[in-house]
Amino acid sequence: MKYIIHFTVCILIVQLLFSSISLNTVSATTPTNNDQLSLNLNKVEPARKELILQKEGNQNVARTSLNFELFREGMLLENPRKPLDVVFVFDKSASMNFSLQKNISRLEKAKEAMQTAATVFTAANSDRINKDRFGLVEFNSRETVRKFNGQDLTSDINQISDVVKSITAPEGTTLSGTNYSASLQAAEELLKKYKDGSREQVIIFLTDGEPTVLYTKDKPLGEYEKVTQKCVWIFCRDETENYSYDLIKNHKDTSDREFIIYTNGTYRINPNTFNHAGNKIRFASDAKIYIENHAQEVATNITKKESGIILYPVGFGEASINYLDKLASKASNGESMAIEAGGTDLNQVFEALVNEIDTPSLNNVVIEVKIPESVSVEESPGIRVENRDGHTYAIVTPSNGRVQYHVGEPPGVVSVPNLPLKFSARGDYLFEVKWKYTDIKGKATGETYSQEVKVSVQDQVAPSFELNMSLSSDAQKSNDIIRLQKSNVDNENLDSFLIDYTIKPYGKLANGNKGSLKNIQLKQKLPAGLKAELKDGMIENQLNDGSTEIIYNLDAIQYNSDQGKIEFSKEIEKLSMKVKGIHSINAQPLPDPTITFVDNENQMKTAAVTNRPIEKVEMIIKLVDVDINPVVEYRGNHAGNISKYNKGTGQLWASITLRDDSNNSIINPIYSMEFGEGKNHIVVKYANGVAREFPLTPVIGTRLTGSENKLSVGDNGEYTFNQEAEVYFDKVVPGSSTQSQYEVRFKKPGSPNYSHWQTINPAEYIYSVKEYGKTLVQIRADGGFIRAPFDEIVILNYNGVSDFTLNYQDEMYIGETQQIETIFEASVGSNDLSLTWSTSNPQVATVDSAGEVTATGPGVVTISASLDGQALTKQATIRVVEIPEFTLEFKKPLYTTKVGQPLNLQGQVRINPPHLSGRIKVEVVWQSSDPSIYTIEQNGHGKGISKGVVMVTVTSAEDSSISATTIVMVEEEGSGGSNPPNDYRW
Repeated sequence: MKYIIHFTVCILIVQLLFSSISLNTVSATTPTNNDQLSLNLNKVEPARKELILQKEGNQNVARTSLNFELFREGMLLENPRKPLDVVFVFDKSASMNFSLQKNISRLEKAKEAMQTAATVFTAANSDRINKDRFGLVEFNSRETVRKFNGQDLTSDINQISDVVKSITAPEGTTLSGTNYSASLQAAEELLKKYKDGSREQVIIFLTDGEPTVLYTKDKPLGEYEKVTQKCVWIFCRDETENYSYDLIKNHKDTSDREFIIYTNGTYRINPNTFNHAGNKIRFASDAKIYIENHAQEVATNITKKESGIILYPVGFGEASINYLDKLASKASNGESMAIEAGGTDLNQVFEALVNEIDTPSLNNVVIEVKIPESVSVEESPGIRVENRDGHTYAIVTPSNGRVQYHVGEPPGVVSVPNLPLKFSARGDYLFEVKWKYTDIKGKATGETYSQEVKVSVQDQVAPSFELNMSLSSDAQKSNDIIRLQKSNVDNENLDSFLIDYTIKPYGKLANGNKGSLKNIQLKQKLPAGLKAELKDGMIENQLNDGSTEIIYNLDAIQYNSDQGKIEFSKEIEKLSMKVKGIHSINAQPLPDPTITFVDNENQMKTAAVTNRPIEKVEMIIKLVDVDINPVVEYRGNHAGNISKYNKGTGQLWASITLRDDSNNSIINPIYSMEFGEGKNHIVVKYANGVAREFPLTPVIGTRLTGSENKLSVGDNGEYTFNQEAEVYFDKVVPGSSTQSQYEVRFKKPGSPNYSHWQTINPAEYIYSVKEYGKTLVQIRADGGFIRAPFDEIVILNYNGVSDFTLNYQDEMYIGETQQIETIFEASVGSNDLSLTWSTSNPQVATVDSAGEVTATGPGVVTISASLDGQALTKQATIRVVEIPEFTLEFKKPLYTTKVGQPLNLQGQVRINPPHLSGRIKVEVVWQSSDPSIYTIEQNGHGKGISKGVVMVTVTSAEDSSISATTIVMVEEEGSGGSNPPNDYRW
């Protein structure tokens, strides 16, 4: 079956090693146990066990189906598959320039798909010791095998995607055909060169067109003819007869054979003929067939079992899926591994393909049913009929004949088609059932279903029920999967679906039979992660495996058989159950519902589902970031994996599984994801109640070497310290070592320029500062889960200060101020030092940012000074006391001046006792006894007005009892005087 988006592509048969299984968070390195990964056929049950023949055309037939409950045992905790050698074959012909929707070319879309493949493979290889290796062949008319550091293969797939980013396709059609043969041969030869038993080998072939050109000397499979010229007179004509391909298939020409498609759509062969055994031979098939046959031969050689190479052709545009089917490897059930992709869906296709390649499985899975005589089976998808040893067998297979083991997916039911059966005669029919598969070790395993599987076709059928079931949802549906999602965007929060049941009683009894069907219950099991909205009559039982069973009680039904027909008191019952997704689950079928009832003879009976839906149900958690461009979407799945997508294009940008404090992968279904403050991180909650913070922005830290305490940045934006320090990453965005790029450069003391950028692994990176002076460290990062490009400069000031002391006065009077002096001990100049000052009690004393202390009240206070950026603090203990009693006095008892001359007395008053002078401030009031002789202002500046003598008084503004007086004598102008100096301050 082909899909435009083909998510069920087939994969390698891989050899895996496993050990113990647990549903809890587990270690990515925990060994697992092969024996626990197995299949068990739990139940084989006819949809109807008792049938009656009914007229269909000219026949009387009865129909039912066998329902299978194939159960996948065990859980995969890690994926230790063999490493791979993968060669991408990339089409760059001119048609790749054709535009898709929104003017995006096929080439650009193919490049996006390669980036997606690189992201998935990168995540898959993050914990592997033996990494996968990758090669690249690009082609149009000619092929090119790329080299990586001189090697054909590289373990860094990002080197492949970087090369693909630079690929261009030529304009027009000249020398730009599509050479399948040469490109596939180049990929094959590359893989053969590195073939060994330790690796699986894969070719992923991407093209948008059919094969149109070939350069070869080989003779491809086709029709040939011998050309003989017959002449009569001067008239000659060519006569031809068939010539066996076997005669010339190994014949080599001395000249190349070239097949080119022209723009008018016609093919030409050059040269047209060649010689063999003296005969003129010509290829008689169409040149297009010639080219196609040759490519098919190349592919056949690649995909033969002994080569060990798996070929996945991926076609879009004009590529023919029917032709790609002929080239592709085949799954265990014979289905082609070719993939038909819509051009705009290449991202999803490549993501699914690479995930499938990375996913281990049990292979060659079949349920084999021996079909009795008078029973027939019609072939349909997943069902084929085989005749051997005189018996007929129905072969029923799940998708592609394999059962996958996704990491973290708990045991569960495998989706298997129902087997429709048609009976043409009455009787009891027994069915022998076996199931077979190839286990993880590659060993063929088979078992026989031990319980009786019986269908009776009789004239009478006891009353029972026909149960039909269907699913519907507003959520997206693709590849028969209902894709539920819980999202922070309202119109994308599609987390529920409906189960509709139609219950119809049936039966055929002799006239006069009547009775009732009682204790009727519809039972539906729901896997863990799904929860029903209960209504009246519904009961929910929690089961030990985390699943629930919903029981719906129905009313009793009466019946009466009359005139060959049973009449029921209720002919049909319709029920509906709404089911919501609670946490993420992998795509899986719902278990079959059943009906239990008590018949008229008080016997407990069971009716199986008659028609069940083919849809599986999936649930993922989405978180959309609409505040950045392009819009980003995060998705969380059943195994705890978180992926980041470009919401517009669907391109996968990053993928990761978070780890716990012991560095073990958290393999648990995700319950919710929410943005933290500023969208700098995501809070991820798991189904088991565990919550983890998922950083989206790196955080840089600085600390002293040997210390775990972070340094604080100063007001000037610098980190200052007096011993060796280091810059490190306090928070790293997950996936930093593989999916994003971090770079660093430096500007060291005395250097005018930065160093060159260096790529670093932030999880391991530490930069030590060992040189005195200022060092600038610039770090930038982008890609992966980093929300926005990160660019930060850290300024580090290694000042060399080993210690410092405080010089201060340990006693102060209230109102007094002092400047505390700091004395640094430094091995180099202590420029740009910054201290942070603080007081233990501002009611006693305050301190400003410069270290000036002001006494505010009595008591003892501690003034602290801390050197910014380092653990170096000094303290000053100061006692603040009340101002003691004091007096004021003039220095002289008499001062003289002249009329019109100034006399400044402000500096002539002193405080007693003398030790208070300069430490306390006294506000005073000045007064002259006769201002007409001598006038004085309140700043102590006076002036002689007229001849005479006055008394000048200075009085404390707070206490009038504190005062001092002096005499001022004003003389006539021209007489002697003794003005005091003006520069004294107190």
